[in-house]
Amino acid sequence: MKKGSITVFISLLLSVVLLLVTTTIYSVRVANVPPVLLKAVDVGLFSQFGKYDRSLLNDYDVFALDASNGGNTLDLGKFYDETKAYINPLIRQNGIKGKIKIGGISGLLLLTDNEGEPFFKEVVNFEKKTAGLDAIAKVQSMIINKKDKIQAGKDNGKNINNKKAISDYRAEISNAKDKTRIKINQLKDRAKKHHKRYRPRRHRTVRNPLYSMLGLINRSLLSLVLSDECSNNEVDISDILSHRNIQGGFGYEDMEKDGSLTDVLLFQKYIKDKFGSYKAPKDKVLKYGEEYVLEGRSNDRDNLGSLLNELLLIREGINMVGIFSSPALTEQSRLVASTIASVFLVPPAEPIIEGALDASWAFAESIVDLRTLFKGGKIPTLKNQTNFNLSLSNIGKCASLTSDNNKGLNYENYIQLLMSFRPKDLKIKRTMDLVEMNLRKKSGRDNINLDNFIVTAELSTDFYTIKRRIFKVK
Repeated sequence: MKKGSITVFISLLLSVVLLLVTTTIYSVRVANVPPVLLKAVDVGLFSQFGKYDRSLLNDYDVFALDASNGGNTLDLGKFYDETKAYINPLIRQNGIKGKIKIGGISGLLLLTDNEGEPFFKEVVNFEKKTAGLDAIAKVQSMIINKKDKIQAGKDNGKNINNKKAISDYRAEISNAKDKTRIKINQLKDRAKKHHKRYRPRRHRTVRNPLYSMLGLINRSLLSLVLSDECSNNEVDISDILSHRNIQGGFGYEDMEKDGSLTDVLLFQKYIKDKFGSYKAPKDKVLKYGEEYVLEGRSNDRDNLGSLLNELLLIREGINMVGIFSSPALTEQSRLVASTIASVFLVPPAEPIIEGALDASWAFAESIVDLRTLFKGGKIPTLKNQTNFNLSLSNIGKCASLTSDNNKGLNYENYIQLLMSFRPKDLKIKRTMDLVEMNLRKKSGRDNINLDNFIVTAELSTDFYTIKRRIFKVK
């Protein structure tokens, strides 16, 4: 009897121990399900992003996945189904029985979200890894030292109106000629009345610099500045990113933005390297990418013309200050204006004539500056009587002259300065325009849209086991 009682006791004890062991094993397995599921979701997304757009990465160093499935808009249903197809085998490999029944995309960051901030970060991170901060150190110093001077020149240039100054001058001279004609007729009548012959007085002649400017101010800037042909490449911009309503992601609305000067200059370096400019054109849809980012026109020629107008505004403002701040130049203008006024017998018109002379002189000097820039030369940031290229007497030669000055800013310096005046989001959008247009040309697909490209995604899933247990993974 004692032996039997001991056996039953041990059996009961072993049952309890066995129950405890199996419960522990089951608890461990249950506790292991969420980490396995989370890892499976991560690996599934990683596998899905393995289908990233090769052209975007190889040509433009930006990593993103085209989720349009060949269409015009995002195909999130297929994106989720394909990701789930990667996840389920990974779960089974870990010995977990069950399947995903309910799930969806809980977060989606597109390349174009938050005014293109993901694109901006991709580009800046690439530049930091490849070029480094030393590549933009000189540009950064130049912008800090010159930006205010260039802005002041632009502000002054807005107050100069060459055509109005010339128009006012012509009106005064025309009015003076009319008065002179009336006076001469009166003198003739008086002489005839007294049976005398009218003998007009001989006035000394004066070389009027404004005569040579009348034709120049009506010519296009491109014809005045460029001696070589420029690109006529053109593209339809009606349906590109910056001109259409774009799709948006969700869940990343509070994404932090980078706005430091260093990051912005690295981004500008990327534009220069990838898309070129008039001085270093690229074999792209538009050869002058930097000019497109600045001006946003549909063809290279218009972008160049628009840029020339902006540069002319800056240089006119700077050169006008150079005239006013140099006593020798101011006196030269005053003397010529006084002579012209006396010849035409209109002394009160001297200030108007002097204003037309100053405006024409600043314009002509600016044309020489621009011709020098576009020939690859440099021009001084500020001007005075020691570095003016033209005297007032030869302003009509401006369309055939350049400067041999080797100090100052070159064409690319001005591009970088003007870029620094543009809003960051505008530069990002127009750069993405260029990427989108060139991807379309290379692939032959007209429906490639960068707002279909995913940078980051987040999934939420409900996993059902055979025991009807539900595990939520996000």
